Amino acid sequence: MRNEKYLFRFVPTMMCNFNCDYCFVNKDVKKSSPTMFDVHKVDEWISAMEKFSDAEIEIYMWGGEPFLLNDIYILLREWMSMEHIIGGCRIDTNIYFADKIAELCPSSKLKLNCSYHMKYHSLEEELRKVKKLKELDMVGMVNFVASEYNIKHLQQDYRMTVFDLIKVFNEIDVF
Repeated sequence: MRNEKYLFRFVPTMMCNFNCDYCFVNKDVKKSSPTMFDVHKVDEWISAMEKFSDAEIEIYMWGGEPFLLNDIYILLREWMSMEHIIGGCRIDTNIYFADKIAELCPSSKLKLNCSYHMKYHSLEEELRKVKKLKELDMVGMVNFVASEYNIKHLQQDYRMTVFDLIKVFNEIDVF
């Protein structure tokens, strides 16, 4: 039995493939930003995590969009295969790369905090991606930013309120 439990938080990058007006990250930073792989290569990160095999490890990643980085898929696949990495590892994502996530690093240990950005995904596309990841038991929750743009388009494009949107996701057991 492992006595210690650690939560490791990572910001793989602040780069993002979206350019939301309501984001706290400066637009220039989203275009070009350092990554966690600039100084330490993916194999080094994998080896480093192996050194904590006597403890239970939970991982949380956020930033810009972690799945922009090709090495993140390799890293997560390897980390999630480690016995001491526990379930409930969270990653904030805009799920643009949902199909690639499902293909390259599927793991029920990962719980994705999926953000729905109406400027970049139709509701149908968002639901398709969330359902695909949910089938793999990888969805922690879906966030909807109640910005002026999102509320306006939710009403205009779908004739829905935020409460209606909550019901849609509730029907597929995602909150």
